[in-house]
Amino acid sequence: MLVEKAADTVVNNSAAFADDPHLVTPANILPNAKYRVTVVLQYDSENLTADLNFRLAGPAGCTALGYGDQPATNTAAAAGAPTVSRRTLVAIGSGNPSGGAGVGTPVTTMATYLVSNGANAGTLKVQWGQNVANATDTTVKAGSWLLVERLT
Repeated sequence: MLVEKAADTVVNNSAAFADDPHLVTPANILPNAKYRVTVVLQYDSENLTADLNFRLAGPAGCTALGYGDQPATNTAAAAGAPTVSRRTLVAIGSGNPSGGAGVGTPVTTMATYLVSNGANAGTLKVQWGQNVANATDTTVKAGSWLLVERLT
């Protein structure tokens, strides 16, 4: 299932993870099933300190491990794609700090996960906030997406 973000969402002065209002599966993932999940976020962080931090959240007992490609934090990144990036192993519930370009220039970050759900059905959702709380805006843009593909 593909979930596309319908509208921009803005956060400022908060490093707390919060559910994105659009990037949540409309149906539960099944108990004891495996999924490939890809998160692609286009965002705008108007301050090189604030940046972005995102994670994937799922039902109790859900585990995941994956790969992320994010612009380095506290470094000016180029529009659309990072000029400085880092590749990291990511787990469900773990943050993925991603650098911003400053001055309203959008950049893209992504992560792909192999999700193994436990005994509980539930939704998958993207949560995010600023990497460092800052009074400037960090905006995740419309058109960002969450793709969930059942494997078993």
